[in-house]
Amino acid sequence: MSKISTVKQLREKYGVKPSDEVSARAKEQAKTRNKIVKVASSGPKTIPEIARDTGLDLRLTTWYVLTLTRHKILVPVEKTEEGYWRYAVAAEEGG
Repeated sequence: MSKISTVKQLREKYGVKPSDEVSARAKEQAKTRNKIVKVASSGPKTIPEIARDTGLDLRLTTWYVLTLTRHKILVPVEKTEEGYWRYAVAAEEGG
């Protein structure tokens, strides 16, 4: 995953500064993503555990975890007896 921000990429590509709203949204998304990755890097966790540990809404956490899984930043590693998957940080993301 590139270390350059999406906002910076757009600014360089189009030579236009994004609106304050877009910049704020991008920063908030990065902050949320980093919170989730940090919690998951401490060991495999279910979505409810990640939501609890980050203080995020369960629905928002679900969306982020599934999106991060789709982008191979998080990976499902085991299924609990209750039927929840535990997610961990993919090897290349966490190292």
